[in-house]
Formats: sequence, structure tokens, C-alpha cells
Amino acid sequence: MKEKKDLTSDINKSKVKFTSTVIIVTICILLSKITGLLREQIFAYFFGANWETDAFRISFLIPNQFRQLLADAILSAAFIPVFSSYLALGKKRDAKKLANTLINLLIIIFILIIIIVFITIPSIYRILPGLKDDLSQRSLAILLTRIMFLSLLFMGLTAIVSALLNSYESFVPPAFSTVIWNILIILVVLLLYRKYGILSFAVGIVIGTIGQFLFLLPFLRNKDFHYELDIDLNHPGVKDVMLLSFPIILSLGSAQLNNVINKVFALSIGTGETTILEYASYLWFFPVGIFAVAVSTIIFPRISKQAAKNQIEDLKASFLSGTKLTNFLLIPSSMGIISLAHPIVKLLFERGEFTLNNTFSTAVILSYLALSLVPYGMVLILNRTFFALKDSKTPLKVAIFSIFCTLFFNMILIRFLKTAGLALSTSLVISINFLLLFLLLRKKIGRLGGTKILYSNLKIFLASCIMAVFANFAHNYIYNLLSSYKLGLLFSILISIILALMVYIALCFILKIEEVNSFLQVIKERFKTP
Repeated sequence: MKEKKDLTSDINKSKVKFTSTVIIVTICILLSKITGLLREQIFAYFFGANWETDAFRISFLIPNQFRQLLADAILSAAFIPVFSSYLALGKKRDAKKLANTLINLLIIIFILIIIIVFITIPSIYRILPGLKDDLSQRSLAILLTRIMFLSLLFMGLTAIVSALLNSYESFVPPAFSTVIWNILIILVVLLLYRKYGILSFAVGIVIGTIGQFLFLLPFLRNKDFHYELDIDLNHPGVKDVMLLSFPIILSLGSAQLNNVINKVFALSIGTGETTILEYASYLWFFPVGIFAVAVSTIIFPRISKQAAKNQIEDLKASFLSGTKLTNFLLIPSSMGIISLAHPIVKLLFERGEFTLNNTFSTAVILSYLALSLVPYGMVLILNRTFFALKDSKTPLKVAIFSIFCTLFFNMILIRFLKTAGLALSTSLVISINFLLLFLLLRKKIGRLGGTKILYSNLKIFLASCIMAVFANFAHNYIYNLLSSYKLGLLFSILISIILALMVYIALCFILKIEEVNSFLQVIKERFKTP
């Protein structure tokens, strides 16, 4: 009996510790998202939505894709499971040798990519739909791409350092480093905008990326990790990472290709549509980046170590905890966004060159994208679970299938809903991805607690629907009481969100949703007297 109580106590402590870490990282990510919103507001105010902004978005897309394909794929998805397994088995020397080998290989790869892109980018843009017939836009896109590609090396180094820190279970510095990135970009734009226009944003990205990398370095030194100019291609871990990374690169490449496909479709619809889709996507990713990324980032090293020790039941328990916590946060986020999409977009972007029509279009697109918040959060956790099990082929097959789904749904829905059709297509494809990955993981390791997840989700969905209706009513009532000015809009949104959260938490208590107890336990631990 005593052993059972001790086991229950240990499980509860583990849940509270996990939730506590998620909350701290979430706060850091929230700060990065707030500064990111400020960055996007400045971009919208100075540049609006036009051919220059479309050129900028396309130009930044390319170096960002390389970073995600190489740095994020190899370092975050393939490196962390292998590196964490060495740490879990006490092989610290082998772990550090593996890390230095991959760092040096990626530095060489990034430098070669920068040189190749500088030479070939004019030819690439000459055949790209939406750019090939507009010389001014194409010339600007070439210049912007070359400037921003200078940051690629430091993007990669930042991803490397972040992956190492996450492997050592130091999650806060990487989460906070994006705040530094955003602040530096904002400062550079404010200083250089009048003289250099939209080029100031490209320069800001280069300076911000360098600053982000320099910010992270001291934290890595504290982990007793030392960089060495060493490449050991015979290290067994290198082979393991490479075997994992190639399917992961192709998988992430397929996912990013979906993003490129959407932007190319948006270019074909009309001027400014790519930028409007980008604004809506940014707001859609706000709760995903705060909640789902926080949970999946924290859970990944843990399940990687559990997989390395063949602790499958513990891994499934971690998966269940992460899934339920993610849904507890994302389901109300999705319903809240749908309820308040128009006032949120109006508050954040409707100024300067960003018009009332832009606000309406962005809000509609955002509402369609919000439908995919929960399945996207699940896909993040499912993919990382496959990677922890050193299975990167399954996510690849699903990702390739999603490309055909994207093309199919885009071609149909764009006829009826224009750019909003691309958003609905995205939500449908992500939902299909989630269902396939969940069923395939269940087949691989056994039952995942799907009944518990479904039962929990139904209760959360009920609470979220009531919360969303209340939020919409509260906003309209408060906004009419205050004024039509931005300050009145700000207060009406903030007050309605706070009141809606109170309603949601109360309903969670009434419906006995267990995740709310973990949050309250963390708060008690933080404020209890010693």
C-alpha cells in the first residue's frame, strides 16, 4: 500500500515538474512571440502588403527553408535522439566527439550553399511564377535573398547550439534567444528604414541572427562543452545521425514544399495575397509556437532517453502526458482565435498601408487556419516520438503523401474561396497527417491511450466552445461601451480574453479535467512559503 502511494506521489511530482518546465519555457516563448508581433506590426506599418513585401517574403523563405531542412532536421530531429542516447548511457566523451564532428560538417555545408545560391539565384527567380514577368520585383528579390543568405551560417550555428542545450535539458536560453533576434531586427529597421526601405529588414535579420548566436554561447560553455576543430567520420553516431537525417530532411522538405506551394498559389491570386497569407500564418502559429513547441521541445530529450533504454511503457506515458497537456492548451486557443479573429487582426495590423480589406481577408484566412491548431500540435509530438524511436521513414511517407493532398485540395478550394481556400486546404492536410501518424505509431508500439485522449478532448472542447461564445459576447459588449479607437479595442480584447480564461478554468474544474490541477499545483509550489 505504501509503495503504491509512493509511486502515485512520484508520478504526480513528475507531472508537476514537467508542467513547471513547460510553463517557464512557455513564458519565454510568449515573450519572443510578443516581440515577434511587434516586429510584424512594424513591417505592416512601414510596408503594408504590396509587390515589395511579396518579394521580401519569397526571399526570406529560401534561406529559412535551408535552415529548417539542414540545421533543424539534422540537429533537432536526428541529432538529439542519438546525442541523448549517448548521455543516457553515460558515454559523454563519445557524445561530445559526435557533436563537434557534426558542427564542423554543417559549417562546411552552409558555406558551400551560400556560394552556390549567390551564383544561381537570378536563374531560379527568372522562372518562378509571379516573379519571372516583373523585372523590378525580381531584381529586389535577388538582392534581398543575397543579403539574407549571409545569415544562413549563423542560423545553422544557432540551431546547433540550441539542439545541444536542449539535449542537456537546458530549455530556457534557446526559447528566450528569439527575443534577442526580434529586438535586434526592430532596432536595425528603426535606424535604417528611412534610408534603405525594405532592405533594412534584410540587414536586421543578418544582425539579429548573429546576435542570437552570440547570446547562446555562454550557456553552452556552462555545460562543459568545448568546441574542437575535429571531424571523425568513423564515429558510429555519425552514421546513426545520417541514417536518421536523410528521411527527416526529405520529410521536412516535403512539409516546407507545402508551404512554398501555398505561397506560389497565393502569388497567382493577386498582389499582396502572399503577404496576407503570411500575416495570418504568423498569428496561427502564435499559440502553436507558445504551447505545442514548448511541450514537444521539452518532451523530446526525455522520450529519446526512454527509447534508448527501451522503456516503451514510460515513453507511452510521456507521450500521453504531452498530448493531453498540448490539447488542454490548444483546443481553447483554436476556439478563441475563431471567436476573436477580426478584432485581433484589426488591433495588430490595421494601420498605415494595411487597410480594412486586408484586415477582413486576414481574419477569414486565420479562422480557417485555426481549425488545424490541435492536429498540428499533435503532429509535432508524433513526429518527435517516431524520431526518438529512430524511425524517420514513417513521417517521410506521410509527408510525401501530404504534398499530393495539398495540391489536390488547393486546386479545388482556391476556385471557391481564393486565398482562404489555401488555409482550409492546409487544415485538411494537417488533420490527415495527424490521423495517419497516430494510427501508424499505435501499430508500431501498441495502444497509446487514445480513448483517454478522446474523452479528455471532448470535455476540453465543450469547455472551449462555451468559453469562445462568452469571449465574443464579452468583446462586443465591452467594445461598444468603450470606444471605436485602438485603445478601446485593446482593452476590450484583453478583458474578454482574461474573463474567457476564467470561464475556461472554472469549466475545467466542473468537468474534472486533470491538467488544470497540474497548473495550479505549479503555482502553489512557486508561491508557497519556505
